[in-house]
Order: sequence, then structure tokens, then C-alpha cells
Amino acid sequence: MAGFVKKVLQRNHFVTKLGFLDIKFSQEEVKTLCDAIKLRNAEGQPINGLALADCFDDGLDTPTLKMILTSITSGTTKAVELNLYRNGMSSREAAVIAEFLNSNPSLARLRLDDNQFDDADAAVLANSLSSNTHLRHILFKHNGIKENGRLAFLRSVIDVSSLTSCAAPTYPNDTGQMQTWLNE
Repeated sequence: MAGFVKKVLQRNHFVTKLGFLDIKFSQEEVKTLCDAIKLRNAEGQPINGLALADCFDDGLDTPTLKMILTSITSGTTKAVELNLYRNGMSSREAAVIAEFLNSNPSLARLRLDDNQFDDADAAVLANSLSSNTHLRHILFKHNGIKENGRLAFLRSVIDVSSLTSCAAPTYPNDTGQMQTWLNE
């Protein structure tokens, strides 16, 4: 599968997003995909969206996750989207993603729904958002977070220092602020 996708990306520069659902990838296949994405990005024909949804049953090992994160943001596009929905990710991956978000990559939208993150993971991810100026949407629904995890995210996107700042809009339409979707 990855070899076929690599050939498509090399030949068809109209493809700007890739999406895979319920296709199980090996580390070597992910490397092939990521190398193809980096090559396209380096050529100025960027891939600005990648979805790997339900592609890894037991989470992603650290090298594979780092490879995915760095390849999709390797170009000059400022509005990159990454969907890692339902991949069995938990604390190990939360730390890697948080470290990546701390570097302020060109990632504008991140979907982490239906994984196995808990309140502590939510706090780690939320703390990484304070210095990030590119991420505008983070979807974190259907994880194991409860009130403390939700509060960590709220504190990271809403300035609670005054009543006025709390009442300010928190949607990205005109304000450029981050939008976060959370629930159980």
C-alpha cells in the first residue's frame, strides 16, 4: 500500500491530503509514506493533511510517531492538519506530541479523538499549548479524560486572569484563538 501511495504522490501533484482509515501499517510502511510526504514538501508541492485513523491498534512507538509529526510539518504550508483518531495512544504518545507542540510546528489542526488519554495526558498536552501559535483546532473527544483534564485544556485556551478575558470569544473565526472540542 505505502509503495503505491508513494508512486501516486510522485506523479500526481494535485493530491494535497492523504487519509487512511482502518488500514494497519508497519513502521517501514509509515517510513515510506513519511519520506514521500517530506519529498513532496521539499519540492514545493506540499501535503497539508494526513489522516491515519485506526491504523495502529496499540499506539505508535516513539520513532514512528516522531516521523509522522515531523514529515507532515516539514513544508512551508502554515495550515497543516493531522488526524490520529482511534489509534490506542496513551501517556507515551501524549509526551511525544506535547514535546512536538512545544516546538510550535506549522500544525493548525490536530485530531486525537478516541484514544486512551487520561487527565494526566490532557494536562501534558494542554501545557504544551501555551507557547504554540499555529494550532487552532484540537479535537480530543472520547478519551478517558474527566473534569481535571477538561479544566487543564480550558485553562490553556482561556485567560482566567479576569472576567473580561473569560468572556472573550474562544473560537477561531475572527479572533485567531484556539478551538478545543472535549467530551467523554
